[in-house]
Amino acid sequence: MSAEIIDGKAVAAELREELGREIAQCREQGVVPGIATLLVGDDFGAAMYRDAVDRLCSGLGLHFRAENLPATAGMAEALAALDSLNRDPAVSGVLVLRPLAEQVDEGRVVERLAPIKDIDCLNPGNLGRLVVGGRRGLRPRRPPAGTAGAPTARRGQRRRRVSLGKRWWWWAARPRWGDRWRPCCSIATPP
Repeated sequence: MSAEIIDGKAVAAELREELGREIAQCREQGVVPGIATLLVGDDFGAAMYRDAVDRLCSGLGLHFRAENLPATAGMAEALAALDSLNRDPAVSGVLVLRPLAEQVDEGRVVERLAPIKDIDCLNPGNLGRLVVGGRRGLRPRRPPAGTAGAPTARRGQRRRRVSLGKRWWWWAARPRWGDRWRPCCSIATPP
């Protein structure tokens, strides 16, 4: 297979244009989608990602809410902030920015995250539905953002093989969840 160069800037511009149209349709119906982030601690990479999400939301006309807790925040404070995001009707989806502060149990946080607002599919219920969904007809309340968007840059490519250790991972772009595309992955032992 030969390498193919993808123009990332052109793909990003196309995606922003498409999202802009979808958000405008939502606004016409009186709905303003919103994204929130939960950051517990002072991790530089997580803060940079939060700022990038803020800029994206501003550019697309989305509501944005950031819950930033200090590195000294405890479990109770983190869960209270998350509960507030779960209840907020202006927030359509929540990104839990990791790593969380050391004293905050990530497992308890993602268990408390409302499945319908779980952008990254971290909630155990959503993750379980994602893993077994193809065989049982289940699917997460919301498709994970990363894998839902991945095939957009590769729409022309239907299947790709990746070797990880002693297993082959087959990625195939398949239509799921309405008109959205997401990659499906299956594992096979190489010949």
